[in-house]
Amino acid sequence: SIAETVTSVGVTIFTLFVLGLGRDALFYGALTSAITSFLGAIFFLRRWICYELDKPFLNAHLLVCLRSLPSSIVEKVRSPFQNLLFAKYVGTSFVGVFNHSQQYMNMTRMMVKAVTNALWKPALVEARDAGDFHFVLRCWSCMYFFLTILGIFFATVGRDVIGVLTNYKMVDAHWLAAVWMVVLLVENTG
Repeated sequence: SIAETVTSVGVTIFTLFVLGLGRDALFYGALTSAITSFLGAIFFLRRWICYELDKPFLNAHLLVCLRSLPSSIVEKVRSPFQNLLFAKYVGTSFVGVFNHSQQYMNMTRMMVKAVTNALWKPALVEARDAGDFHFVLRCWSCMYFFLTILGIFFATVGRDVIGVLTNYKMVDAHWLAAVWMVVLLVENTG
């Protein structure tokens, strides 16, 4: 918005020329832009913001947050630590290949989650009415077939396709991408 731009430019110029902070001035400009954006959103949404807190609702969500906190922290620590170990023991080029291969897994996982979310309602209806899950079973069979074909794709022609996509810099990611498809297949057959 205009207010964000004006505050960002104003603070950047002030911290750069008056305070003499050098490159740090860009950080302070971006920070004030974010703060202005946040305050502007609160200003325009103030009549829809509810100040009353429902205690049981808050307690239930707080428990969920507390239970999921350790896994979130572990995930944030695992990734850089894993990259550090790969760089030290395998090589820095493998870190890029590994992370690139994980992008294919993450894109595929988003598709699988979309199917999972779409199947919640039919699964609940089938559980209530018939209990046989014919529709859900057919959908998941298609998803398993898709993951299998994707794994075969990466194992066979994945090297060439990834080479074209990455200008032949990450071609070694094809075998890891095939392994990730097997991981997703096992992960979702539970």
